[in-house]
Amino acid sequence: MYYKSLIETLKDEDTDNRIILNEQVTDANNCYIDITLVPKDITICPNCSSTNVIKYGKKDRVIKDDYLANRPTFITIHYNRFKCKDCLKLFNDTLPSLNPKQSISMTLKLNILEDLKLDCSFSNIAKKRNVSIQTVIDIFESYVNFDRIPFGEVLCMDEFKNLKHSQGKYAFVMFDPNHHTINDVLPDRIQANIDEYLYKINWHEKDKVKYVITDMSESYRTLIHHHFKNATHIIDCFHYLRYVEDALNNVRIRIQSSFKNNSKEYKILKRNWRILSTYYMDIEGDNFYNHIQMKNTSAEQIIIDATTVHPDIEEAYSLTQEFLRGVRNVKYENAETWLNSWIESILKSNSKEFVDLANMFKNWKMEIINSFIRFGDKRLHNGYLEGINNKIKVIKRIAYGYSNFSHFRNRIMYMINSDYVFKMVDRSKISRRKRNHK
Repeated sequence: MYYKSLIETLKDEDTDNRIILNEQVTDANNCYIDITLVPKDITICPNCSSTNVIKYGKKDRVIKDDYLANRPTFITIHYNRFKCKDCLKLFNDTLPSLNPKQSISMTLKLNILEDLKLDCSFSNIAKKRNVSIQTVIDIFESYVNFDRIPFGEVLCMDEFKNLKHSQGKYAFVMFDPNHHTINDVLPDRIQANIDEYLYKINWHEKDKVKYVITDMSESYRTLIHHHFKNATHIIDCFHYLRYVEDALNNVRIRIQSSFKNNSKEYKILKRNWRILSTYYMDIEGDNFYNHIQMKNTSAEQIIIDATTVHPDIEEAYSLTQEFLRGVRNVKYENAETWLNSWIESILKSNSKEFVDLANMFKNWKMEIINSFIRFGDKRLHNGYLEGINNKIKVIKRIAYGYSNFSHFRNRIMYMINSDYVFKMVDRSKISRRKRNHK
């Protein structure tokens, strides 16, 4: 939502006809507007509330407004000055939307804040609004500073590549998928630092968390055990699916490498790896171009051609499809029986790549089974947060990086948490990275 220009706002507020628009001059580059305020009949001193006030001349101020007629607009306002005879203080007459000390209209500030929600860098916004980059940064610092947002019933945890100047290689992010808000962003994912951060949070709030979704990191398991006593730990299905698909791919590469590069078997396995990794119900009935036969071929025929190359490929493909089918169709009540059966199947396999998965699936068995729990009408996963991480990459890329993690964190939370309410910030508490002066 963008806001009306200062001129339109003043006209709407001018119910007492106190504004006199003297002239409006427009040149090739800018628009200049001259405004005079008619003095109030009765003026009260803001310092001592006395009515013993006299006129004491005028004071001019130029305010930069948002664009008018597609040109940067400069408004010269002639304020009325008053003097209180009791306390001898001077003050200016003004309207509600005008601050006598400002040089940029509130409309322009609000529109800059709206621009900051978009995929735009500070420099692009400064160019768009005809202000300096430092002005945009000052406005951002003055109105955007996020406190930690309390946890909800569901909590997603993940990491993303951090800034070059930050203390950790990876930053840590917490996300509430039910309210689509980022709870907080930490400058590193070191377990001791996250542990210290969580210890500062009231245990009543942490006990309200019912589900925590993470990847297969042992440090996350320890954190959840220590801090979220009532929460069920869920492994994001994408991560354990990736291990199964990687095992199939490693079998394919092993068998493929045993053939010559120009052989038919090599080409079949080389070109159709994506089809082999896809759940067969998703491609059933589809046709794909066969580069060997130089014609369209059904997905079923391509799978038959690939799996008959070697028994290990056929076995690995069967195990993968059995796992993908179970992830799609098995309910939570039957998940443990199904997973135990699948682990027994891979232990009997001739493929070392799948046998190596057994210990990993045994270690994370309960967390994988928990991923079949339904919250409402859907299963819980970290797909929401993976999308957020992609958005964070865009934020870094359009800005060519950040040198200030506080700016970076606030920009992330500001762009994702759309219901943020503007408020003035105590800028003395803003942490800045010290610059090296040569």
